[in-house]
Amino acid sequence: KNSLSMLAQTIAGVCIGATLWFLFGFSVTFGKTAGGIGLIGNLDHVFLLDVPFDDCLPHLSADTIPGILFAAFQMMFALMVPVIVTGAWAE
Repeated sequence: KNSLSMLAQTIAGVCIGATLWFLFGFSVTFGKTAGGIGLIGNLDHVFLLDVPFDDCLPHLSADTIPGILFAAFQMMFALMVPVIVTGAWAE
């Protein structure tokens, strides 16, 4: 019963996290800086708009990786943290 609960929490966390990453997480994290301060990105890439499928993002240091692949790779790391915390909290 406990392992099923942990699995459900993990899957729910991944679903919620992936949705938030798609909606605005990538844009806020890797978008061009808002206000010139450099702490938070603007909302140019909300819903992954203007993220190229076959070309790189010009303002990032990953100049040989397609934009959508870069977004998916970074999403994997963004989703790892809540899943690890959820698993550690159960113990």
